[in-house]
Amino acid sequence: MEHISEREIRIGSLLAALMICSKLLNTAIPVVYSGGIQPGIITMGAIWGLYFLYVFLFKKNKANLFAAGFLIYILVFFAISNAIYTDHIRLLTLHFVEYGVAGFLIAGTKYNVEKITRYTSLILLILIYPIIVLLQTNISVYSDSLGMGISYALLPPAVTAIIHLLYFRKRNDYLMYAAYLFSAYILYQIIVRGIRGSILCILILFFFVILNHERFRSSFNIRRGIILIVVFIGLLNIDYIFSFIANGLGSLGIHIRFIEKTIALGNVVGDVSNGRNNIYSVAIRDFIDSPIWGKGIGYFPELHGMNYPHNIVLQVLGEGGLLLGIPIIGLLIRIVYYLIFGKLSDHNQRAYIILLASITIPAAFVSDELWNYQLLWLLFGVVLKQLIPQEKKAKLLKQRAVEEYSI
Repeated sequence: MEHISEREIRIGSLLAALMICSKLLNTAIPVVYSGGIQPGIITMGAIWGLYFLYVFLFKKNKANLFAAGFLIYILVFFAISNAIYTDHIRLLTLHFVEYGVAGFLIAGTKYNVEKITRYTSLILLILIYPIIVLLQTNISVYSDSLGMGISYALLPPAVTAIIHLLYFRKRNDYLMYAAYLFSAYILYQIIVRGIRGSILCILILFFFVILNHERFRSSFNIRRGIILIVVFIGLLNIDYIFSFIANGLGSLGIHIRFIEKTIALGNVVGDVSNGRNNIYSVAIRDFIDSPIWGKGIGYFPELHGMNYPHNIVLQVLGEGGLLLGIPIIGLLIRIVYYLIFGKLSDHNQRAYIILLASITIPAAFVSDELWNYQLLWLLFGVVLKQLIPQEKKAKLLKQRAVEEYSI
C-alpha cells in the first residue's frame, strides 16, 4: 500500500490553494510591491518552484496515461497552430504551458480538500489589506463598479472559504470564522458591484450545492425535478424577474449593477449579451466553414481582430473543430452530469468539484479565455486523474466481488 506522508499532503494542498489564489495574488502584489517584476512571474514562478520541490521530495507524481494522452493531444493542436500562425499563438502557447499545464499537473498531487479550502481562506486573510485597497480604489465619482479582472480575482478564494463553511467548518475555529465573514463581505461587493459573469458563478455555486445535498443527491427524485423546472421557468422569465428585483431594491435605495446593466442593455441596445451575439455568429460561421479540424488555436485575433469568442464551446469548435471540441465538450458534459445528478458520493471530492466547477464553467461560457484559465485546467486534471480512475477502480472491485460471490 502506498504511503503518503502528511508533509506531502500539505504541500500538494498548498499548491492547489496557491493556484486558486493566483489571480488574486497577481492583482494584490502591485498594491504592496511596486518593483519592476511582473506579478504573474512572481506568482507562477513560486507555484512552479513549489511543484518541482514536491516532485523532488516525493517523486510520486506518476503519469496517468489517460490524462497524459489528453494533454499531449491538446499540445499537438498547439504545435499545428504554431506552424500556421505567428503572433497571438506564440503568447497563447506560453500562457497555456505557464497556467494551463501547471493546473493540470497540480491536479495529480496528493491533497486534502479541507486543507486546500483552509489554506486558501488563510491566504485571503493575509491579503486583507491589498484587497480592501483594491475595493476602495475602484470607487470614483463616475462609477463604483468592479471590473472583470478584480471580480474574477476575488471570486475563487472567497467562494473557497464558503465551501469550507458549508462542508468542513469546525467549532471554535475562530480564524476560519473571520475568513467566512471576510469572504461574505467580498461576495456582497461582487454581487452589488461586480460583472455578470462572476455573479453567475455565485448563483451556479448554490445551485450545485443544493442539488448535491444529501437530501437530493441519491437519485432523480421529485425534489430534484422541481428544482430543475423552477430554474428553467426562471430562465425563461429572467427579464421580468430582473425588473421586479430592480424596482423592489431601487425603492429601498439599493442598486445591483449587473441587474441594472442587463435591463439597460435590453432596453437601450436591444442585446443583453453586450455584443457577444455578433462574436458568437462569427465563431459559428467559422465552425461551419471548417467543422472537422477548425481554424487553428488562437486564430480569432489573426483573422477577425477580436481576442476570443467568449464561449468555451464555440471557441474549441472554431479553433479545433470536432476533433478538439468532442473531448473538451465531453469532459464538460461529464462534470455537469456529476453535479446535476448527484453522482459524487465522496464528500471531499464532491466539495472540490462543486468549488472548481462553479467558479470556472459559467465564466468559461461568457468571459474567460480557455487556454490560460488555470483553474479550469485544474478541474479537468482532477476529473481525469482522480475521479475517472476512482470510478474504474470501484467498478473493478465491484466486478471482482460479484465474481467471487458467484464462485
